[in-house]
Amino acid sequence: MKGRKAKPIEGLDKCDFDKLARSVGSASERRRFLAFAHIKDGKSFSEAARMVRVEPRTVIVWVKNFRKFGIDGLRQQK
Repeated sequence: MKGRKAKPIEGLDKCDFDKLARSVGSASERRRFLAFAHIKDGKSFSEAARMVRVEPRTVIVWVKNFRKFGIDGLRQQK
């Protein structure tokens, strides 16, 4: 795939995204956590987006939220 290399995501290794995905009731949160599980496994943003069936731009927004707010940036806003 073409494109520039993304900056490393700080705090990615501190979370068990697979476990988080299994523990939430919201399908949208589960999708975010699964995307991050794929990214943690070394997949690109585009590959992770394809696996959870969202646009790559959506994953980029999720990553920005994670960088800014941590795990709370991936949770459903109420």
